[in-house]
Amino acid sequence: AGSRDMSRSCSVGFKARACGFSCGPLSGTSHHLAVGGDRGDLIVLNEANLQPLFNSKDTDKYPQAISDIKYSPDGRYLAVASNDTFIDVYSIKGGSYQKTARCAGHSATVRHIDWSIDSAVIQSNSAAYEILYHNPLTGKKVADNQRDAQWD
Repeated sequence: AGSRDMSRSCSVGFKARACGFSCGPLSGTSHHLAVGGDRGDLIVLNEANLQPLFNSKDTDKYPQAISDIKYSPDGRYLAVASNDTFIDVYSIKGGSYQKTARCAGHSATVRHIDWSIDSAVIQSNSAAYEILYHNPLTGKKVADNQRDAQWD
């Protein structure tokens, strides 16, 4: 970064809208880079060589853009928010990804997501100024007061 030289580049095959970088190594000593596209595409790349590790495509009839991507602080989950008002949560085990939950409840596009420090709750806000909290394991809304929660 100090020399401001590009060390790697690749084409993901779609227009990128959001990206997220894992907090720690998820495959041996390599971090993961998740990239979301303007038509619901998601690709996860190995940061060491930019080789694809996981691909997913929104299967809705009218796919919507990915609006935000965040890895959990403990590195066990990836949250992917989209303009279709949902947040998809993927579990990460041994460098492989599996969709585990879908968080619903927003009435407008999800703009931003954040994880609690302990990775137990996802906080999200929408274009309709709603703030919602979800359990990443079940996708269900969390009704408990989150006033004292610490966020990543």
